[in-house]
Amino acid sequence: MKLKFSIDYRTFWGQKVYICGSLPELGSWDELKAVALQPTGGEKWEIEINLPKSKVKSLEYKYLIRNDSSNFDEWEHGDKRKVVFDNTVSNNWMFRDFWRPNRAEANNLYLAPFKNAFFSRKPSKLNVGKEISTTGSILTFQLRATRISEDYSICVIGNHLAIGDWDEKKALVLSDTDFPMWTGSIDVKDLINPIIFKFGIYDVKKKIIVSWEAGDNRNFILEESTKNTTRFVISCEDFKYPVGNWKAAGVAIPVFSIRTNNSCGVGEFSDIKLLVDWAKIVGMKVVQVLPVNDTVASKTWVDSYPYAAVSVYALHPIYGNITAIGPLKNKVNQKHADTESNRLNELDHVAYEDVMAIKSQYYKWSFDEQQAE
Repeated sequence: MKLKFSIDYRTFWGQKVYICGSLPELGSWDELKAVALQPTGGEKWEIEINLPKSKVKSLEYKYLIRNDSSNFDEWEHGDKRKVVFDNTVSNNWMFRDFWRPNRAEANNLYLAPFKNAFFSRKPSKLNVGKEISTTGSILTFQLRATRISEDYSICVIGNHLAIGDWDEKKALVLSDTDFPMWTGSIDVKDLINPIIFKFGIYDVKKKIIVSWEAGDNRNFILEESTKNTTRFVISCEDFKYPVGNWKAAGVAIPVFSIRTNNSCGVGEFSDIKLLVDWAKIVGMKVVQVLPVNDTVASKTWVDSYPYAAVSVYALHPIYGNITAIGPLKNKVNQKHADTESNRLNELDHVAYEDVMAIKSQYYKWSFDEQQAE
């Protein structure tokens, strides 16, 4: 089996493009054993490797830039690229990739809060299990895109019959099984070069394209004979949204100000849920809180400054909810804590030292009781 990798990257003096992956031929994820690609004209870099077909079931890989003059390596952004080798093609695989820059504005949208919360979706099962002929080569389209709600999907349309021949009603709707990666394959035994195409946003219910991506058409050249039954994989990066960057309304607030009737003189972690519930009701998408790291150093009001953290991991004990810890067995201590908590909660300001005093005492009482068990 022959694997060919091709990627565009504009290098500067002393830079080279490398690939590293899960196979020994790609370094087995040892950065020092990464394989250098060769420049083939313009900004294109390529490499071919040969593998025994029976040896390969799947592949993970990423690209990196190595600066020989400074011994500095820069990996491309994002997760590892993944490939599962199926039985539809027996000879060759060609991967046409595009560099994932580390400073792209869209990178944040691939983080878990966005990918798994804002843009989470159930697989639509469109284009899943669609049979592809094995008599010729197969071209697989891949596109990363998160900003697609569940009522819509990504489609591809272009100058090949298999992608509609520019007829919107016949566009190929891509599968979101591997969201945020969208995929779809076509049989390209009827050779057309170059294949010119664009992605669009497809209304699943109305079965129409509601928005074409901005910018020029994309194109791909089938460089090898279809007689070799080659599997072409073109991995495009980011849908070109006509409306620009993603925006959302939200609220930024310090946790100490989210005080409720169940608090102890200060807003607490347990109160954040109520804030989130409110934000959802009013249609806000983002809740941002000021730093909540532990700042306890002098055990005075000076520690109330939120930007003097003593740890990047520890959370500030003042935001703990003593009620959630559970009641004390010592009724005298519990009554004292309840009385002090109510007094502090009625103040029109945060009495930092007093709140820290009663909470620290309560943590100690609770610990002593539970430790004894």
